[in-house]
Amino acid sequence: MDDLDLPLLDLLVEDTFLEDMTRQELLGFAIYAVFALFMVVVIFREVRSHRAANDLEGGAKKPVAESLHLDLTVQDEGLETKVMLTRAFIYLAWLLGFVGLASVFGMLPAVFMFVILYMRIEGNEPWKLVMSCAVGLVLFSWGLFDYLLALPWPQTVIGDFIPALKGLIPSI
Repeated sequence: MDDLDLPLLDLLVEDTFLEDMTRQELLGFAIYAVFALFMVVVIFREVRSHRAANDLEGGAKKPVAESLHLDLTVQDEGLETKVMLTRAFIYLAWLLGFVGLASVFGMLPAVFMFVILYMRIEGNEPWKLVMSCAVGLVLFSWGLFDYLLALPWPQTVIGDFIPALKGLIPSI
């Protein structure tokens, strides 16, 4: 991607640890940074609205329920802020674990492992449902991103150590 001219990006990374990264790596880093900032803003917004709703007398459901869309229901009546933050950070840890799995093993194996682990540990779902969801999502992702869109998969740690796997598994 050396033909991509982004002078603002060049100015931002000059004389920093980001200077040694390729443009693709920088773009990925920027996307993850924006996503992480977005998640922090969403978490703090929800905590603030939760506290404001708990401060109201007799009207705790109204502000929260008005902010919901579609057919979602609120099941956090009486839920302490500490519990809500704990749940949010546990979910954030799951997402960061997925990113870690993807960087080590590749996207398709990471999707497979993440779905199995999350559904079994957090959801306590039966194996039949877990495996059908994991296999279905991997097949869908492979078909869409590798076959239909023909997008290149990012490099992985295991793919660098064992290059023979790149020919066997598309996302490694």
